[in-house]
Amino acid sequence: MKLNNLLDINKLEQHIVDGNVTKRNHSTLPLVVYNYTPKVQFDKLWDDVLILTRGLVVNTITDEVVARPFPKFFNLAELIKPPSGAYRVFDKLDGSLGIGITPGVIATRGSFESEQANAAMKIWNDKYKDVVWPEGYTPLWEIIHPTSRVVVDYSGLEDLVLLALVNITSGMCLYPTDTLMGDWWPGPKVREFNNMDYQNPPFRSNAEGYVIVFEDGTRVKIKYDEYVQLHRIVTGLNEKTILEDYCIAGRSLNELRIIPDELYKWAINTALKFYSRADSIRDEIKKIYDKAPKETRKDFAFYASQYPLYASTLFSMLDNQQDKINNNIWKIVKNEN
Repeated sequence: MKLNNLLDINKLEQHIVDGNVTKRNHSTLPLVVYNYTPKVQFDKLWDDVLILTRGLVVNTITDEVVARPFPKFFNLAELIKPPSGAYRVFDKLDGSLGIGITPGVIATRGSFESEQANAAMKIWNDKYKDVVWPEGYTPLWEIIHPTSRVVVDYSGLEDLVLLALVNITSGMCLYPTDTLMGDWWPGPKVREFNNMDYQNPPFRSNAEGYVIVFEDGTRVKIKYDEYVQLHRIVTGLNEKTILEDYCIAGRSLNELRIIPDELYKWAINTALKFYSRADSIRDEIKKIYDKAPKETRKDFAFYASQYPLYASTLFSMLDNQQDKINNNIWKIVKNEN
């Protein structure tokens, strides 16, 4: 299947220019992987191209799609109206998505050489190097390994848990219990729950949640609130770390792109709150500064003394010391929190 038969290439190229999609090449093979960026998640820019760029792999010589993972799927609460009809319920595993390209070549959603991809390759070479999957399909696994574990404890398990086979041409999925799946995979397979009401799923400890697949192909995820909170704790994310390690330190929030969408949105909103407060303080100090007498430093000092919280920042403005201005403003924000 050619890439232009799957999606609008012009739209894809524009998304790359706009910073909505990353394009990463394999170091030795003629392969490229496309993946949407955190900007798309936060601004909800989803369209018919972006939902497909979730680890989509293409041969750069032939322009053939060689690996087609699941399209982007959302939280149940994000659907205006869930589909009606039959559905299936699967375990939502706490690892990384492994995308089979050819036997022995496995990528993660945005990289051929991530730590998790390298772990998957080692597992493959150690356990499954003679395995061959059905032609024309993309196998998808959950990579269970210490490098990808966040919250759920799998008791030292290092393996590839089969999630599905995706038909590269049609996008149709086969799941482990389907007859057409066959018995080609000798390793572990994702658990399917029968006769479960997805609108009232039972809580399970040491678990992330569930994936619901409706008969029209729509996939949604349900994550336990407890898991989301634990994920935040385990990754060390709280308002203090967002303020100190990202806002004040000037680190890019793009570093947080590996965390789940729910936490990414929270992290961005938390950072925006702090940035907004810093801007507000800056504006307030600027107004005070503009009214200050500047004929002599003595007059300025007397005026500034009436604003003890801002005095040092006012002098930094007078001396045009931008670094000190920024440091003082962030110190005020930090003391408020």
